[in-house]
Amino acid sequence: MNLTKLAKGMLCVCLALFSTMAYAQNKEVTGKVTDSKDGSPIAGISVLGLTSTGKKVGTATAADGTYKLSSAEGIKTIVLTGVGFDKQEISVNGKSEVAVSMKSGSTSLNEVVVTGYGTQRKKEVTSAITSVNAEQFNKGNINDVAQLLQGKVAGLSIARPGGNPNGGFEIRLRGLSTIGANTQPLVVVDGVVDLDLNTVDPNDIKTIDVLKDGSSAAIYGTRGSAGVIIITTKTGSRGSSLVTYNGSVSAENAVRLTPNMSAGEYRNFIKAQGAGTDYGANTNWYKEITRTGISHQHNLSFSGGNEHTTYNASINFRNAEGIAITTGFQQLNGRVNITHKALNDRLVFNIGVNTTRRVADLGFANAFEYATIYNPTSPVYAQKPEQDLAGGGYFEVSATEYSNPVAVLRQNSNHQELKRLNFGGSVEYEIIKGLKFLTRYAQQSTSTYLTAYSPSTAFIDRGFYGGTGVGRHGLSFKRDDEALTQLYENTLSYQKKIANLDVNAVAGYSYQDFIYQGFSVNAGNFITDLSGQDFSTAQDVQNGLASVNSYKNGNKLVAFFGRLNLNYNNFAFLSASLRREGSSQFGPNNKWGYFPAVSAGVDLNKFLNLPG
Repeated sequence: MNLTKLAKGMLCVCLALFSTMAYAQNKEVTGKVTDSKDGSPIAGISVLGLTSTGKKVGTATAADGTYKLSSAEGIKTIVLTGVGFDKQEISVNGKSEVAVSMKSGSTSLNEVVVTGYGTQRKKEVTSAITSVNAEQFNKGNINDVAQLLQGKVAGLSIARPGGNPNGGFEIRLRGLSTIGANTQPLVVVDGVVDLDLNTVDPNDIKTIDVLKDGSSAAIYGTRGSAGVIIITTKTGSRGSSLVTYNGSVSAENAVRLTPNMSAGEYRNFIKAQGAGTDYGANTNWYKEITRTGISHQHNLSFSGGNEHTTYNASINFRNAEGIAITTGFQQLNGRVNITHKALNDRLVFNIGVNTTRRVADLGFANAFEYATIYNPTSPVYAQKPEQDLAGGGYFEVSATEYSNPVAVLRQNSNHQELKRLNFGGSVEYEIIKGLKFLTRYAQQSTSTYLTAYSPSTAFIDRGFYGGTGVGRHGLSFKRDDEALTQLYENTLSYQKKIANLDVNAVAGYSYQDFIYQGFSVNAGNFITDLSGQDFSTAQDVQNGLASVNSYKNGNKLVAFFGRLNLNYNNFAFLSASLRREGSSQFGPNNKWGYFPAVSAGVDLNKFLNLPG
């Protein structure tokens, strides 16, 4: 019995001794961190040790990849992180030495970013370029490509005043870079220069790269002075077939409106000042002209391919209501992209077609101005015959720049229809290894039709196109605008590794042609309001009082450009570009301009042993 007790005691002592020894071993952990690809040591990796009590101790790997952690409490787990590598969490398990092999992660500096007329690895970029991929885009019911980038790119300001879904976003990159010219960044979609930002649906975008400084944007010449936004769309993958649907529904309300008096406050004001009119109603004009805007979008895409051909096709539908009554839009967008490779992938054909149709109710922005100043004791609808100045049933007062805001939106129509067709095709051939020639042709045609009508019963003081319907027995406005852009480009690119020097060069020629034309007509005094868009029934046309305007103009742009990128042993980097650009819009004695840029950089971590 005593022997049994003695054995148990000795066992407890041994276990305690083993535990103490293991605990002591864990007080210091050393090791070496290497790259999983080639086994080379990695400097600057952050190594964080977690003790059994939750305390944290940290260090960074030295130039030879080694590290050392010490803690009197004992180290239980180590966590390793570094730019360009996946995070790793490893249990020490009593070991005093832990070697770690790091794998390149999704944020690897070997990732490719799109630059002007080419690509570079992140670690080779010596200028200000920010790349945002689909996983990083803003989520939700996105109706404009600009919304994907809000808050994602330093120095890029994106804002849209008001809640009108038809209002465009104002985009500024590091403030205003020029006066009296285009202050919006240049937009490039799949290599096609100077397109509308919403040429493609937000669901079809793979990455967006923003060129933020002169060094990166100079290769686009004068149009790159306000920055460049490069959009790369989704493509299919070999050996796969994928059908994807996504949709969303959202609600939007006005959060902040201009403060104004309530009906009760206005009555107190009348009593105190002894001036003003009380019409007996209690009207919140903001509430009368706003609503909860319900929007929904649906996207259906098909992608896939075989050994030689890949494809990506999608169709998108959007319906967005504005917070102002009678405003909103419906949009249908379709896109097809096909890539075919031949001659052992040395010859690549690419064809892309994108079409958009958008029907919008624009409303009238001055309705909010009237809602701010309109008498809150006025009723929405006329209570007495003398209050119905136009015969439309709405309360109106004869005053300058003063109209019933509900009547402004309900009685008058302001419709816009946009049709856009994009076609682009390119052929690339690898002449010899590393030397490629590419030729591209692209075309964008845009048609915008605006129709507006103010009936004979509408009393709108201003804000309509050319007057008001009251007193004119109806007033109609119509405008058609057409734009055609054609692009033809040839580029020759070369990539070669010579000893420790990586050489990447591109040279090219670009020709772009722009044609704009359109007309507008404004006429009134219709036989009946029902014929408001049939100008043959307008008496103003017959009496020579109609207003008709038309235009046609265009311009051409020609450019020769080149860029050279050098990478010496992943340590020193150099980028130099030059563009010679001529435009019919330049001054008569300055038809050509030169746009040079040089940037350089070094990887200080190669010899300074900086922490990651």
